[in-house]
Amino acid sequence: MADTLAWLFHRFPHLRLVPGLPSLFDALLMGGTALLHRERLVAMHLVEPAILPWPGVTTRIHRFGGTEFTLNAVSGHREIGHLHENGLLDIPFSRPLRDAAASHLSPVRLGQLLHPL
Repeated sequence: MADTLAWLFHRFPHLRLVPGLPSLFDALLMGGTALLHRERLVAMHLVEPAILPWPGVTTRIHRFGGTEFTLNAVSGHREIGHLHENGLLDIPFSRPLRDAAASHLSPVRLGQLLHPL
């Protein structure tokens, strides 16, 4: 079901603009993860406590759902990654770093290395 919903959001990106729909989608992802991937759920709960002690890092709700990790620097807030409710951790990398990592890990999509927990 989560794959179908992800396909819908990918195929019809304007759905993300519907108030509350991304949050509903996230809740469905979390429910599926809790039922089908308990070990992933446990790993997800370890990510936030591991990252928050880093200097200047805070969390907030990502604009399309999930947890966003933000670095608060002098130049403003900068997203350093976000965790989806299905355990997918998105971390944006520079192209050279992404290309180097891509030779060892997969899949790579849209300038981000996507690696499920």
